[in-house]
Amino acid sequence: MANIGSLEQAMLPRWHRNQMSATLVPMNTDARLLQHLDGLLRTQGATDDALLAVLDQVLKHFDCVTGTIHALNRTSGLLELRAQRCIPPVIMDKVSRIPVGKGMAGLAAQRKEPVQVCNLRTDTSGQAKPGAKETKMEGSIALPMLVDKAVLRGVLGVAKPVAYEFTAAEQGLLLQLGELIGRHFGLATKPAVLDHYFIEVRAKLIEVAAFLDRVDRAEGEDDYRIQAFRAALKQLESNQPERAKQILLTLSDPTTGPIPAAKGKSASGAYPGKE
Repeated sequence: MANIGSLEQAMLPRWHRNQMSATLVPMNTDARLLQHLDGLLRTQGATDDALLAVLDQVLKHFDCVTGTIHALNRTSGLLELRAQRCIPPVIMDKVSRIPVGKGMAGLAAQRKEPVQVCNLRTDTSGQAKPGAKETKMEGSIALPMLVDKAVLRGVLGVAKPVAYEFTAAEQGLLLQLGELIGRHFGLATKPAVLDHYFIEVRAKLIEVAAFLDRVDRAEGEDDYRIQAFRAALKQLESNQPERAKQILLTLSDPTTGPIPAAKGKSASGAYPGKE
């Protein structure tokens, strides 16, 4: 899986922004845990070792013994195991890759909401796979790792050796932890890109419009530069990938041979064609 990109590193989770806006208020245990784990993943990336260290901290915080972190493989559509604690070898093959919709982890991914069983050993709901009883755990919960409330990145699971029902507050914190981990998987989300760049690019778009207005008001004929510029603008309307590359090619000299001599000291920014 790809590690977090530079844009995702620039995106502070909501809990972090809230803490920055209230620096005079001491952070509680939950906030310190979130900040610590975010720092760990930012420093080490979403490596298997880092994810295992994160999982260990989560298990310690919730007094759990068994836990898993699965990442969603968008190509295969399977949840792939990235970190685990105390999963019996006998069920490792079943746990390593889980289809969405199967078992607790698969159901959490499909429903995009927590799925919990108070006692795995006596569960008759059908939410847990039969092999789950091999873990010797009882109170268990699986939570989707949702980024921006909608983008599924994987599933976080924890379990206790005693019957237990996770409270709404505990589920809320686990969901925040899942979002934090999920932000370090894959690419930036569209809301994150828009949050980071929209205002800046909006200003540039208005600047381009103002430039075209000035050109249209000016006297004389269009030259090769504005003609190339208008041709490049048409690339923006395309839904094809690499629009920046195509615009650059539209404005660039397509020839490969050397010219006898340069006619100016600076580039014009567009190819004039054969003269």
